[in-house]
Amino acid sequence: MPLSLTKPLANPTVPGTTYQVNALKSDPLDMIGGYIGSYLSYPVTNRFLLGTKLLIGCNYSPASRISALGVEEGKPETIEKEIVNTNKAFNIGYSTNASFSYILHPNLNMRVFLDYTFIPSRFVSYIANPKKETDRFEHHKTLQTLTLGASVNIMLW
Repeated sequence: MPLSLTKPLANPTVPGTTYQVNALKSDPLDMIGGYIGSYLSYPVTNRFLLGTKLLIGCNYSPASRISALGVEEGKPETIEKEIVNTNKAFNIGYSTNASFSYILHPNLNMRVFLDYTFIPSRFVSYIANPKKETDRFEHHKTLQTLTLGASVNIMLW
């Protein structure tokens, strides 16, 4: 990536003009997903249940950008210069879970769960080079989440 926080950033439109980068500004990495799969709950005793699930789904990330905030050489006002654009992305994800439920009342239970989600992702970025051409970069990252939670549930059986 043609960015240094310790050296001035060149302006490709006006040769000889540089910017001192003070900060980076990034759009948030938003993601929304939908999953389908199976859930299994096994009664260990009359009040204690073990559960698990296995899901597969699709995640969507909208386009985002990264900009540099800084000052042009010899001018006091702060400017924003776009550095990278990332395309929207659709990625397949997998999720699994283990849960432990305890029946407090015939229609009420308490559950503790641990979810693990694994999303192999591909992000495509475009960076403007000094010749005003666009360079394409592809980044492969694995996004993983581990969620520990608890819930109180009303049972309708």
